[in-house]
Amino acid sequence: MARNNRERRGKGPREDHFYRRFLRIAVITLLVVIGTFLGVVGGVLVFWYRSLPDVSLLKRYEPSLTTHIYDCKGVVIANLFEENRIWVPLDKVPKNLIYAVLASEDSEFYYHEGINVRGILRALWSNLKSGKIVEGGSTITQQLAKNLFLTPSKTLERKIKEMMLAFKIENSYSKDEILELYLNEIYLGHGAYGVQAAAKTYFGKNVWELSTAECALLAALIKAPEIYSPYRNLDRALSRMRYVIRRMELLGYISKEEAEKALSENLIFSGTKEIRDWKAPYFVSFVLKKLLEDYGAKQVYRGGLRVYTTLDLDLQAYAEEAISKAPAEAALVALDPKTGFIKAMVGGKDFKRSQFNRAVQARRQPGSSFKAIVYTAAFENGFTESTLVEDSPIEFPNGWKPVNYDGKFHGWVTLREAFEFSYNVVAVKVAQEIKPRTIIDYAKKMGIESSLPNDLSIALGSASVTPLEMAVAYACIANGGYRVKPIAILEVRDKDGKLLEKNSPTFERAIKEETAYLMVDMMRHVVTRGTGVRARLNRPCGGKTGTTDNFIDAWFVGFTPDLVAAVYIGNDDCTPLGKNEATGGRIAAPIWKDFMEKALKNVPPSDFPIPENITFVKVCAQSGKLPTFSCPNVIEQAFIRGTEPMESCDIHGGGRSPQDNTFLYPQDKVPPQSIKPKNEGNQKGKNEEMDEIEKKFQELLKKYKIKS
Repeated sequence: MARNNRERRGKGPREDHFYRRFLRIAVITLLVVIGTFLGVVGGVLVFWYRSLPDVSLLKRYEPSLTTHIYDCKGVVIANLFEENRIWVPLDKVPKNLIYAVLASEDSEFYYHEGINVRGILRALWSNLKSGKIVEGGSTITQQLAKNLFLTPSKTLERKIKEMMLAFKIENSYSKDEILELYLNEIYLGHGAYGVQAAAKTYFGKNVWELSTAECALLAALIKAPEIYSPYRNLDRALSRMRYVIRRMELLGYISKEEAEKALSENLIFSGTKEIRDWKAPYFVSFVLKKLLEDYGAKQVYRGGLRVYTTLDLDLQAYAEEAISKAPAEAALVALDPKTGFIKAMVGGKDFKRSQFNRAVQARRQPGSSFKAIVYTAAFENGFTESTLVEDSPIEFPNGWKPVNYDGKFHGWVTLREAFEFSYNVVAVKVAQEIKPRTIIDYAKKMGIESSLPNDLSIALGSASVTPLEMAVAYACIANGGYRVKPIAILEVRDKDGKLLEKNSPTFERAIKEETAYLMVDMMRHVVTRGTGVRARLNRPCGGKTGTTDNFIDAWFVGFTPDLVAAVYIGNDDCTPLGKNEATGGRIAAPIWKDFMEKALKNVPPSDFPIPENITFVKVCAQSGKLPTFSCPNVIEQAFIRGTEPMESCDIHGGGRSPQDNTFLYPQDKVPPQSIKPKNEGNQKGKNEEMDEIEKKFQELLKKYKIKS
C-alpha cells in the first residue's frame, strides 16, 4: 500500500534532486552556448564594423566622369569614359524623377536611418510566400553603400556590412547629399552611369528636360537595367514604367490626371549613338593621343574634361563624303591658313575597318606636289617665273636619268610653264642649281618635319611626308609666307570649368611675302590650264598635283585664301593604283574640288592680297621676255619689282614700243590665249586711273601745242 502511494506521488527526493540538477546544467549549458554564439557573432560584427571603409571618404569622392570633345560650334563629337557619367547637382534633377526613384526604390527614404526594418520584413514575407526572391529590402542608402564600397556578391556578410555602412553614411551626410550621390552613381544600362548620362543615352536630352513618363522610365531601369532596357525589350520596359507611374500616384507624388497623361505619352528614344559613337573618329583619335600625353589616362577617361576643338563638323561631313569616292584608301586634311586650325580630318575610308590615320601617320612620297617647295626655294634665291631652263636629257654619274611624265623634252621653257605642266627634268635642274640642302631648309621652315633626302631626288618628291605636313607647308604660301602651327585643341577645361589649356595661332615668318605671292601666281595657273584643271573652282585658288612612280600615290594639295586642303590616295600595301589614269590630276584633284566647293559654299569669294612690291608685266609665254607683235601667246606674270624682264622676245622677233608695255598693234588684236591680270578688280582700277592720267596729259600737250 505504501509502495503504491509512492508511485502515485512520483519520484522520490533523490531522483527529484537529480532532475533539477540536470535541468540547471542544461539551461546553463544552453546559455553558455547562446552566449558564446552571441559573443562570437558580436565579435565578428565588431570586426566587420571596424573593417568597414571610412565613409568620410565620400567628402573627397571623385566619381568617374565622362570627358566630352566638342567641335568649333559646340557640338559633341565624342565622349571618352570608363564609366559614362555626367555629374549633375540635385537641384538640376527634376522633382518627378526624384519622386519616381523614391516610388520605385525607397518611398520611406526621408524617414528611416539608413535601414528600413519594415521594408526588410515586408520583402522577407513576399519572398517566403513566392518561394523565391521577388523583392529586395535595400534602401537607397544601402544601395549606395554597396555600389561605392562593396562587391555585388550575395552573401550574409556583404548584406550585414551593407546595413552597417548605410547606418554610418546616414549619420555623416544629409539625405539630399546621399540622394545626389545615388542619382549620379547608379548604373542605368548601355554604359550610362547616373541620370544625366542615361537621359542622353535613352532620350538624347538633358535630365532636366525629361517629361514625367521619361522620368518614370529611367527609374524603372534601376531594378535591372539590362532586363528593362527599352532597346532590348520595349514591352517589358514600358510595363515597368507604368508600375512606377502608378506607385507615384498611389504615394501622392503626382495627381491622377498627371498619371493618366504620363501613361498616354508616346516615348521617343534616341538610340545609343548619342553617347557611344565618335562623329569624326580619325580626328578624335588624333586629339585623344595628345590628351593622353598631356593629362594621362585617368584624367582623360575619368576626369570629366571638356575639350573644345577646331573641327567644323559640317566640313568634316563633306570631307568624309568626298573621300568615300576615292578608288583606294585615302586621306584628307583641311586647315585654315590664317590660323592653322584643323577644320576637317579624314584618315581613311572606314574607321571601323582600319584605325590607321593616314592623314597624320602615313608617310608617303608626295611626288610633284613637293615641287611647290622646290620652286619656293628657287624664288627665294633669284629665280623668277620667266627664268628659262632647258628641258633636255640629263644623266648623272650614278646612272639616274630623270624623265618627264609624257616622255618628251620641251626645250627651253620658263619656270612657270615647267611648274604648270610639272616637267620633272626642269625641277631637277633647278634643284641642282640651288642645291638640295637649300630645299630642305625651306621645307623645314614651311612646316615639313619628316626627314628629307639630301639629294636631287628631293625635287621630284622622293621624301616621305604626311598629308598634314603638306597642308601646313601650302598654308605658308596661301597666307603670305608664315608658317602656322597646326592646332586641333582650342581649350581644355576640367569638370568644374577651370581652364587647363588654351591654344592660340602662332606665326613664324618662313618666306618673303613676295615669294609667297609668286607661288600663288604660279599655282593658280596650274588649275586654270595646267595639270590641276580638274580642281578649278569658281573663285581664286591654287594647287599642285602629285603622282609617284608606277602610280602608287596620287596627291592634290591646294588652297584658297580661306582654306587649305591636302588629298592623298594610295593603297596601304603600296601596290599601283592603276595605269595612266591614276594620276593626282585625274583622281585626287576631283576629290579636292568636291570637298572645297561644299566647304566654301557659304564663304564669299576673296582674292589673295598683292604685296606692294609686286608688279605685273606682260611677257611672251614662251620666252618669258617682253612681247613683240609676233608673239603668239602673251600672258601677264607677277614679278618682284626690279626683277622684271628688260629684253624683248628674241624667239618671235618684231618690234615693240620703248615707252610702255603695250603692243604696236591695236589692243583688240591681243592674242586670245592671253589671260587677265591677277586681282582683276584692283588692276582694272589701276588701268582706268592710268588711262585718265594719260588723257589729261594729252589734252595739256594739245592745249600748249607740244608734240608728243
